[in-house]
This record gives sequence, C-alpha cells and structure tokens, in this order.
Amino acid sequence: MLETGLFEKYGIQSIGIAAHPEGCPDIAPASLKAHKQRKIQFSEVSEIDMYMVTQFVFEAQPIIDWVERIREEGNPLAVHVGIPGIASLRSLIGHAQACGIGASKTLLLKQAKNIHKLLSLQAPNKLIRDLADYTLKTPEAKITGCHLFPLGGFEQTAKWRNAIAKGQFELTLDDFELHYCKKCHLVGNR
Repeated sequence: MLETGLFEKYGIQSIGIAAHPEGCPDIAPASLKAHKQRKIQFSEVSEIDMYMVTQFVFEAQPIIDWVERIREEGNPLAVHVGIPGIASLRSLIGHAQACGIGASKTLLLKQAKNIHKLLSLQAPNKLIRDLADYTLKTPEAKITGCHLFPLGGFEQTAKWRNAIAKGQFELTLDDFELHYCKKCHLVGNR
C-alpha cells in the first residue's frame, strides 16, 4: 500500500507502521524483518512522516531489548510503544493469547495466581514508569510516544489517560499512582 502513491495523492502526512517486538504468530521472523526494512527504505524516499507503532506489551524489557536491536541495525524511525489499556488481568491474558504476545505475557500468567488481581482492573503504571526511565536515560532510543490499546475497557482507559494528562498522579519509587485509583479499584503495579 505504501508504494501505491495513494497516501500522497490524498494528502496523508503521517503513517504509523506496525512493529512486533515480541514477534507475530502469523508471520515468520525473517519476513517481519524484511517487511520492516522495506518500510524503512520507503520512509527514506517519501515525504510522509513515518514512525513505528508496536504491538502492546506488558513489561518494558522486551521493548527495550527490541529498541536496542533495531537501533544497532540503524533504525531511523521514531517508536510509539503499544500500551494495554485498563482491563482485568483475565481479559489481558485473553488478548495476549489472541494477539500472539510473547515474552511479557509470562508476567501476567504469574500474577494470575492471585485471584484478587485476576478480577481487578490492571493499570500499566509500572510499564509506563519503566519506559519513561529508559527513554530519559536513552533519548537515542527514539521512543517518542505511545499508543493505547483500550482492549475493551475504553471508558476506564480514557479516565486513566485523562488523569495522567491533568497531572493527577504521584511518582513513587518504582511506579506512579493516580489520585483517582482507589475509587476505580485499579491495581497499579504491573
């Protein structure tokens, strides 16, 4: 689609291309890499502003490892990290299995042993804090944004996002805590 010229014809100025730090069950790793390289090559000759949007992940380390790897390969594009929205742990595990999320799903499965957490709404506070810390220490990583995947919890995700945008949170040692968290029964550490 990128090479058809239709995006330019209709004035599209910015495109986020799919990125799969934890792989994709339907596409072989070699094909994913080849497609990524082809999109990057297109970005170098196009006037369209392009960036990568990752699949959602549940912990920062797989993203950090992937960003380091593509940086070593010479990636010129900015990265927007896929962040899961507010959902129950049970729902998140289901979405992870359906979407082929790999290594970071293990974190969720360990937490599923706690029935309270299984039924409570989960907030990606620790993931955001870890990515923010990494991005501050490593600006060359080119993490410039995030993409929220509501995963069925659109209203709760919107409230969570709006509270952050309004500065209604406190940084803690490993995490951050929203001021409205206690009312919404969110579990912040994930």
